This record gives sequence, structure tokens and C-alpha cells, in this order.
Amino acid sequence: MFLRELRVRKEGKEYTYLKVVENVRHNGRPVQRTLLNLGNVTHWPPERRRQLAGVLARFLGAPLDAVPGGLDLADVRLGECRQLGPYLPLSHLWEKAGLDDVLRGVWAGNARLGRMLGCAKAMVLTRLVAPCSKLAVWQMLGRDAHIPGVEADALPLHAYYRTLSALSQSQLEVERGLYAHMASLFNRDVSLVFWDMTSAYLEGTHCPKARYGYSREHRPDLVQIEIGLLVDAEGIPIGHQVFEGNVKDVATVLTALQRLKQTFEVHRCIFVGDDGMASKANLAEIEKQGYEYITSLSLGHSTLGEVMLRAAPPPRRWPVLSENLALLPLRRQGRVRYLGLYNPQRAASTRWHRRGHLREGVAFLRQLRAGPKPHGRRKTPQQLMAAAEGYLRRKGVRDLFRVASTPAGGLEWSLDREALRRVRRRDGVLVVVSNSQTLNDREVAQGYRSLWRVEDAFRNLKDVIGLRPIRHWNDARVLGHVFVCVLAYTLQCLYERDLRAAGLAMSARRALQELGNVTVATLEAGGRQIRRRSELSVLQRRLLAAAGVEHVPEIW
Repeated sequence: MFLRELRVRKEGKEYTYLKVVENVRHNGRPVQRTLLNLGNVTHWPPERRRQLAGVLARFLGAPLDAVPGGLDLADVRLGECRQLGPYLPLSHLWEKAGLDDVLRGVWAGNARLGRMLGCAKAMVLTRLVAPCSKLAVWQMLGRDAHIPGVEADALPLHAYYRTLSALSQSQLEVERGLYAHMASLFNRDVSLVFWDMTSAYLEGTHCPKARYGYSREHRPDLVQIEIGLLVDAEGIPIGHQVFEGNVKDVATVLTALQRLKQTFEVHRCIFVGDDGMASKANLAEIEKQGYEYITSLSLGHSTLGEVMLRAAPPPRRWPVLSENLALLPLRRQGRVRYLGLYNPQRAASTRWHRRGHLREGVAFLRQLRAGPKPHGRRKTPQQLMAAAEGYLRRKGVRDLFRVASTPAGGLEWSLDREALRRVRRRDGVLVVVSNSQTLNDREVAQGYRSLWRVEDAFRNLKDVIGLRPIRHWNDARVLGHVFVCVLAYTLQCLYERDLRAAGLAMSARRALQELGNVTVATLEAGGRQIRRRSELSVLQRRLLAAAGVEHVPEIW
């Protein structure tokens, strides 16, 4: 930490600016972070320096005459400087959401309650500011960050890992308490509940839930877990469940229904999920539990969906409901109705990508048919077929080609134009199925389209909050890590809700970045020591006020 003079030449004149900076590492490279900007000091006379020193002396409670010859700037020492800004709104939201009270109730009687509360808060909040390992959290709190209400010096490293295990063991009680608190505080709407699944690969190899399975992250070489997430109509998580890595989506619906009814005591809602849950057994179970549902048919595997689309007019002639959405009622069977939805923008995007995959497939097949390069090994007919089918399947166009071996051991192929016509009829089209008696066709369509909220939650969990990499080796810590990430995303949703209510068109991530340069520094002079925060800009005050933080002390 040191003073840096910055000399700037402008219009033939030279100006001197003075800053207090420190060296930090960012993305593996050393950079200088400004802790205090004293501005243009070109024309500062010695009297002004002494005046500033006097202000600091009075601030510290030390009279000028306590130091022989008065107090000079050289007598003031700047100690450690820690990041404060992003943790101010997050700490307030932690309290507002009831997390502190819920955890105290669940862990009541635990001799390490204070440590566990501090570790839980630190792990959740740092996920939104600087996602890192638990070891890095422990090191950062002792050096670079100040979280209100967390005594970093009292939290040893092993306490963080014990807290992960405790969170995994008490997940149901914590989620139930958090749901009850937020339902009463925010008048939460659970008339629509969305459920979806994603996978997350593991770096460790000893987690019992880890299995090889279908990887949505294109990492079939690594074991994974499956994560199911329940969110409400605003995209705020209600609960989550971690499954073994090879579980099928269709096998998780019953667990989600049980969580809704038994854990959260939601007795009436509309359950929304994609075509992965739309088995007859699942839909029957949803009705048995007293819920309504909105789902869709998998057009590539549904004979009923293909029959209804063939009998319907071309999608471009369907009645337009809103921008990029046309709707056509297709069929009604008792309480169940089938609606056709058409998105011309998605249809154009699908065709554009398919044309690219078809061109790549044709080029690959021509290369195979041409034979090996000079000095290359010639493939057998079986190897040629396996290579062709594997490549076309990876590109998603296997069903659009007819590929066969020739009697001479070569390869012949052609484009299946009838299959291509069938696929084109489905471009941008969804067949939505619902038994809802309370929603009209438009509301059913909009309800299904809102399923993007779960997909957005998974994207935030992985890309913003840093769910991966998962390097923990046992079940308890893997589950605890996932729970920490879900709690962090819950706070992110609440902050974005507050920002919208305050008229600030900004994501939570951007808001926390804007608050990133608010720090608290230790100043020492005249034998006294204080901790003072940096100045707040107008925008920073608005971002804090949006979360309910109206007053931030200057002295800490």
C-alpha cells in the first residue's frame, strides 16, 4: 500500500494527482487498486496538507498538539483496506429473507451455532461477489473482505466444511422455514410452480451420488449429479433436490410433487414442466395430488402430436397472439386440451442451424467416401458406418440421411427429403398439453413460455454464482455446496426484485459490481486507530437504498 503520483499533461500544462493504491492480483496478473483518490494536488500549499492532517487528527480523536510540531500527512498511516460495498445490500437481504432466524431455529442447541451462522453467511454472500473455494473464502475474509456481522477471526477453516455438512443435513427444515417466512413477508405467488432438471459434473471421484449419465454440459467423460429446481412465477427458488447422475427426468416428478405437498404444504397450484416429465403416469400422479399441469409433447416421439399437426393448417397461418407467438387450439379430450404454439423467430433460427449441420454432414460423408489420405489406414465397412452415424448423430441430423455400405466396401448416402419435410413442419412449433380449468388458452401458453425462468436460474447458478467446479468428495459436502449456491441465487432474485421496484434497470450482478469499490480502511495516527469507509456516489446510494440500506456508518 503506497502513495502514487500521477502526472497528466493537458493543453501544455502538467497536473499532479495523488492516490493511495495497493497491489492486488486480478486474473493472475498484478494490478493496482485505488483505495483513496485525493484528486488534483498540483497547487496544494503546505498549509493545506497540515489542514488535512488536522482534520484526520480530529477524526481520530487526537489533538494536534499531541504530536510535536503538529500532525503532518506523513504521520498518518493507512492500514488494511477491505471490500465492503457489495456485502451491505446482501447482508440486509440475508436478514430480510429470514435466513439468520431460520438457521438459528434449525440449529438451536448446537454448541457451534455462532460459528456455523457466520460460515453460512460468508459462503452464501461471497458466491455472489467473488465465487471461490471454501479455502479462498476463509483467506479472503481474513484479508480482503468485510461482511457486516461476520467475525472472520473467529471462523477457522474446518468450520466452513462442517457448516456445509450441517446445511445438507438440515436442507428440508431450512427450505421449509425460508418458504414460510418469504410467503408471509412478500405475499408470494405459487399459483404457477415450475420444475426442471440440469446436470453438473464433478471433479472428485468419491461422491456416492456421482454417476455417468446424459451430460447437458457435454462432458460425458466426467461423473455428474442431477439437480432439480422448483421456482415460483417470479423465478425465485422454492426448493431443490440433488439426484444421482444417471436419473431420468421423468423419474423425478414424483419427488417434486411430494416436496410441494409435504414440505411446503402447497395444496393448489399449476405444475409446469417440459416434455421430459410428460409421461402418462406422471400426469396421472399430478392429478391425483390435486394439482393442474402444463407440459408439452415431444414431437419427435409423439404420434399424437404428429397427427394433430398434419390435420392443422400451416403454422404461418395460425392466429397471432403476440410478437413471435401464434396459437391454435388443436384438440380437447375431456379436461385435457392441446394447443399449438408457433414462434417464427425460433423456426428461422432452427432452420439456419440445421442448414449448417447438413452442410457439415455432407462434407464429412464426402471425406469418408473419398477414402484415407496417402499412407493412411483404410477403414472397414463397419468402421465407415460407425464413423458416419456417430458424426451425424452428434450434429442432430442422423434421421435426415440414408447411409449404407456398398458391395465394394465403400459408402453411399443420400438426403432423406421426406424426413426433412416432416422436420420442417415442426420448426418453431410446440404442442402444449394442460388440464387447467382456471386458465384460458392465452394464459396456458404464457405459463408454459415462462418455463425459461428455471433455465435462467440454472444459467445463473453455473455462470454467475459458480456452481462448478465441484471438487468436494463426499455426499454431505457436495449437497451443502449446491445448497449454498441455491441460497445465493435466492438472494440475487430478491435483490433484482428490489432493483426493479426502485426503477433501476440493472441486474444484481451489475449492481454489486458498481458497489465493488466501496471499501473500509484502517487509519492510524497519534496512537489512535479508526476504520472508515470510502465515500458513496449517488448511484451507489440508490443501489443500497433499493435493498433497504438507508444509512451506512462512516466509522466502523
